Amino acid sequence: LLGSAPSYLVGNLPAFSGVQAALLRLHPIISHTLATAGARGILLGVALGVIATGARILLGADRPYSG
Repeated sequence: LLGSAPSYLVGNLPAFSGVQAALLRLHPIISHTLATAGARGILLGVALGVIATGARILLGADRPYSG
């Protein structure tokens, strides 16, 4: 995600026409590889958090609605 956002922003600026040509060749690599890896990392983090929270509730270590 850190590589795809700046390359998209710089590539769309009219002052950087030379950079746009280089980014057009790198765009498939950046968009498919790096952005997909970032999204996959976020989804794995969410899944592990849900599993850990569910295990804590099922084992009785955490009771979210006890008064």
